[in-house]
Amino acid sequence: MTEKGGTPNSENSIYQENTQNNQETGITLNPNPFSPDDDGYEDNLFINYKLDHQDYLIKVRIYDRYGRLVRTLADGKQAGFEGQLIWNGRKDDGSRNRIGIYIVIFEAYDSTSGNDLSFKKTVVLARQLN
Repeated sequence: MTEKGGTPNSENSIYQENTQNNQETGITLNPNPFSPDDDGYEDNLFINYKLDHQDYLIKVRIYDRYGRLVRTLADGKQAGFEGQLIWNGRKDDGSRNRIGIYIVIFEAYDSTSGNDLSFKKTVVLARQLN
């Protein structure tokens, strides 16, 4: 006689190992520093992210060193497991930012599960001094 039924707390024929590594979850900024001077070299900052679920909505804001909001890159954007955002070094109104240190705040919200993630990193905006 063959047994039928589930296998609680045991591996079975449909068992899959979780290949997502939580240590990979986060953001990377490249290049850092970057120089948005329209010379074709390192003009944009690439914000790459990896998340542990695909259902997150993201909000990405950039602040100057005094805590003033200078740019909103995403506000309620569907994220997926990974992706990339690009900052050209400009403010929300299109004007140029000064050289200096900026703070990138990346927040991910999942309203169905209640999971929230938040990452904060600094980046340097540079230009040649004449």
